[in-house]
Amino acid sequence: MNGLGKDCVAMVFNDILCENGDPLFFMDYFSTSKLNRTDYLQVLSGMRDACKELGVQIVGGETAEMPGMFKDDSYFDVCGFGLGKKNEYDYIPEIQYGDVVIGLKSSGLHSNGFSLIRKLFEDNPDYGLDFYIENHWFLIEDLLRPTKLYHESIEKIRDKGIWIKGMAHITGGGLKNVDRILPKNKSLVLYPEFEVPPIGKEFPWFQLTYEWIQSKSKLSLEEMRNVFNCGIGFVVIVSPVDMGLPLDSKEYTIIGEIQ
Repeated sequence: MNGLGKDCVAMVFNDILCENGDPLFFMDYFSTSKLNRTDYLQVLSGMRDACKELGVQIVGGETAEMPGMFKDDSYFDVCGFGLGKKNEYDYIPEIQYGDVVIGLKSSGLHSNGFSLIRKLFEDNPDYGLDFYIENHWFLIEDLLRPTKLYHESIEKIRDKGIWIKGMAHITGGGLKNVDRILPKNKSLVLYPEFEVPPIGKEFPWFQLTYEWIQSKSKLSLEEMRNVFNCGIGFVVIVSPVDMGLPLDSKEYTIIGEIQ
């Protein structure tokens, strides 16, 4: 439950980050048929942990009991509202042909594709959730790992003196989200050597999780990239002249360029 609260905050402020926004405050919302105090406090605890990491506070919110709107009290709805302000990086150079696309490695699947994942469990009743918890712990851990906050990673890039031309949060729609920030006459071309996911030997179970999803769903590689973040949770676009500056390969990987 704690991870749900972290997910909610990260989904809000990672999107604000794409607009060069610094987080100011957060407001929470939790609704259910009959309040289970333990569930509520765990979700709220996750929100507070994520807000603390960003240096902001939860200044208010809404907790609602809505009998008849939910199947039973084991179901609940969580959402949040965040406000940010434009930071000092007001000048954003125009995205040009040949600009480099850097992928920031995700901490897991984040909040992408879980309708499909639930269906995969439903379609395999002989291998239910208990089976995977006992025999494939890596899969369950990946599915439940909360969304990463990318603010610190962006600060590390800027501290190198690199001008960021564009940022995209890789949520629903996968890497096609990058298209939203590109001029109409430009597109993202992924390098052939870009792996899914680009985690390598450090986190072999992460690769296994994607392999499990792809084998059960029968999705093509392109479809996987359009549904899941595939190991890339955030994307930044920079000038190729800045790529001479050192970046930590444990956090970043070059996935393509603008053509």
